[in-house]
Amino acid sequence: MKKIVVIGIIGIVLGMSLSPCIGTTGTEQILNNINQCTRFSPWESLVSYGFQPVIHSFLQFISPGINFPLPGEVYRVGDIVEINGTTSLPEFDQYTLSWGVGVAPLEWFTDGITLIENGTEEIINGTLGFWDTSVVTEAEYYTIQLTIYRISSESVVMNVSIYLDPTLHPNFPFGWPQEIQGSQVAIWSPIALSDLTSDGNPEIGFGTVTVVSAGDNNYDYVLGHDGTVLSGWPIHMSGIQGAALTFSNVDASTNTDEVIGGMWGNSLYVWHGDGTLVTGWPKPIAAARSSTAVIDLDRDGDLEIIVPSTDGGGKIYAFHHNATMVAGWPVTIGSPLRSAVATADMDQDGYPEIICGDQDGYVHALHHDGTVVSGWPQLAHDFIKSSPVIADLEGDGELEVIVCSGFTQQRIVSAWHHDGTLVAGWPVENGLAFAQPSVADLDDDGDLEILCGGAIPNTPIGRFYVWHHDGTVVAGWTITFTWDGSQDLDYIYAQPVVGDIDGDADVEIIVGSYYNKLYAWHWDATTVTGWPKIIGDAVDSTAAIADIDQDSFVEVIVAGDDGKIYIWDLPGVYNASCMEWPQFQYDSHHTGCYHSETSTNQWPSAPTISGPSKGKIKIETEYNFSALDPNNDGLYYFIDWGDSMNSSWIGPYASGEVVGQSHTWSKKGTYVIQAKTKDAHGLESEWGFLDISMPFSSEIPFLVWWKQLLNRFFYGFPLIRILYEQLGLLNV
Repeated sequence: MKKIVVIGIIGIVLGMSLSPCIGTTGTEQILNNINQCTRFSPWESLVSYGFQPVIHSFLQFISPGINFPLPGEVYRVGDIVEINGTTSLPEFDQYTLSWGVGVAPLEWFTDGITLIENGTEEIINGTLGFWDTSVVTEAEYYTIQLTIYRISSESVVMNVSIYLDPTLHPNFPFGWPQEIQGSQVAIWSPIALSDLTSDGNPEIGFGTVTVVSAGDNNYDYVLGHDGTVLSGWPIHMSGIQGAALTFSNVDASTNTDEVIGGMWGNSLYVWHGDGTLVTGWPKPIAAARSSTAVIDLDRDGDLEIIVPSTDGGGKIYAFHHNATMVAGWPVTIGSPLRSAVATADMDQDGYPEIICGDQDGYVHALHHDGTVVSGWPQLAHDFIKSSPVIADLEGDGELEVIVCSGFTQQRIVSAWHHDGTLVAGWPVENGLAFAQPSVADLDDDGDLEILCGGAIPNTPIGRFYVWHHDGTVVAGWTITFTWDGSQDLDYIYAQPVVGDIDGDADVEIIVGSYYNKLYAWHWDATTVTGWPKIIGDAVDSTAAIADIDQDSFVEVIVAGDDGKIYIWDLPGVYNASCMEWPQFQYDSHHTGCYHSETSTNQWPSAPTISGPSKGKIKIETEYNFSALDPNNDGLYYFIDWGDSMNSSWIGPYASGEVVGQSHTWSKKGTYVIQAKTKDAHGLESEWGFLDISMPFSSEIPFLVWWKQLLNRFFYGFPLIRILYEQLGLLNV
């Protein structure tokens, strides 16, 4: 079903604050400049698209032009785009709408265009018409032209250029100003994913930020893969929601994830999947400015929530799932903490450590009880706003810490051993403050590479770096972006995600930039075909790679500073084992540790499924499921019975345990039973399969008559009765 983009009242309200020239885009340079004020940082400027307070005169308000769509807006090919604006001017006669390919078309077309009242109506800030974009097929900029004719035969022409993409997922982009209304909204938060509804399809979590007037449109959202907002959401928040939501089953007595959020406000919240508060929450925490992490800190079987903050000069909090404080916490750092933590068992004592960076440029390591790890803290540089990550860089079984630091001075990426000593070859200069590193084995050689955005120091020229574990640059990298002299800078601050998106078993790197683009490169630095993808504004958000609709193919999800969520359907078959760094801070718990809690954590096996290959409809049939986890973690099973029914996530069960589950099919046919597992850290296996058929019914009328006859004359037909019992056609 086509998505009809409805502007409604918001088009009129926001049209009042539009400059009269907003619909006159005619060149790519103008298109590039529409978002210039968000190019540097959302913290530096809170106005974009030319919106200003409502101080324009009424004459400006009714100036002719196109209010919506906005210049540079992105739509899915096949969407019906509403065109909103004003045609009123002296001696009005009629108006027309047309479209052309590119930002300066040479030809104009009216295919798919529908005018209101055939263009004879003089309209003030209302719907002018609709464009059914199914008449085009290519990903490209397209320009919509409004021509207003006067009785004197003079005409006024106004253009607006938008971008159409056929690879966008149905019902996306989702966001401002259609689905998310109010003052202009941005989405800075990384994409969070979790199957909150236990239907096998991950939901999408994010927070919104009002960038025009503070406080009136800050919400936490949870969406389904089809663009529907989950019941109970969104939740209105007092502070801007710039940090990632965290999805985690913090309470081991339940089988579903909770949602942790509220960052940048004055409280930490934990909600059930339906948006209701978990008992004991929220907890007041002043000035929490970053995403939370979740880990079993005290190894009691329940997960704890780790919260860095700027509170009290910089504190780290640790809460049990029931909102009580963990013994030994909070810990006062003495300098504000503005980035997420990373967590892993650094010293291999069975308990995780917490790694964080502070505003003074120090990296801290704390034991599970809040005491300082020997050899720490270590000075990186003068400011840390990027989140640390943890990985076994050298393949020796020991974990290292990687951090990007620096602001007023040199910008560098550093790496330390678990004991606080520097890794040989580090630090290296990346030239860009606040960039978020990640790690992955790009070339499948067993050694990890470090990935991070950068710049030529003290210039507007952006770069993207990939280093070997020893700090040397990988062959074919670094990528240097050209600069056109405008204020639009191709800087990359977001954390790169890594996974196989095209099904070739090699991994690709996906990361957004401040130049309205989401890039994808192969491991050898060549650009993936069909990329970069165009976004309506800069990208602060970290993307995610997943199969969100369980169609077995890859989707990539990201948010833009235009206040929209984007999802692209890709041709690659989704393979969980080929996802090297699939989301912000690696996993849904935001541990920041490559392969989760330790570098040895591995994916569970696909389940083996055993049971009868044939059965009877309307009679319950039992099947056995079994899988192994290399780390001996407990396993959850998700079973798809092939008839639109599923088990949701069940468990946990011991690794290797045979799990019996029964199902009843109502119609004859051939079915495929599918099952997958996930471990305690959220790593999901590939699917296991079993083909079955249901050829026989237990309620065939002829057999019902025979059953009644044989039941009445039990000894009258002994041979026939034995035959039917052997065939399973008779149950007495």
